[in-house]
Amino acid sequence: MSYLISADLLRFWYLTKHNMPGTSMNKFIETLETLFDGQKPSRPINKIHFQNASRYYEHFMHQVDVKVKFKDKTVCLSCKGIMLASHCDGNFKLYRLLSALGINLSSLYGDVVIAFDEDMTNHMAKIDSKVPKVTYFIL
Repeated sequence: MSYLISADLLRFWYLTKHNMPGTSMNKFIETLETLFDGQKPSRPINKIHFQNASRYYEHFMHQVDVKVKFKDKTVCLSCKGIMLASHCDGNFKLYRLLSALGINLSSLYGDVVIAFDEDMTNHMAKIDSKVPKVTYFIL
């Protein structure tokens, strides 16, 4: 069975999702179903098919930007030239790399965002020295 989803609807969903973060696809589809309730055809929208169509639309628009419009998505106007850092979805996941991933890399941001491990160890030792230790348990 084939499904046809309007490109205008997919563009509207794309803009809604990116301009209003936190918007739920399920609530968006529920709203569409309510909006078109009573009109023909009024069958429920298949969420999996809509999600796949949305992903294909985003991929298609990316291909148009890169291969037709020749946009370089690695250029940042704020950085003035070579981008300082980049992530595919724009969200930087800041790990303590040695403990989280088992690799030892230097941080791109130094200790601006996450303190160095040595600083954290010293800070925790300082706190532990001020807090009295409990050596017994009440049962």
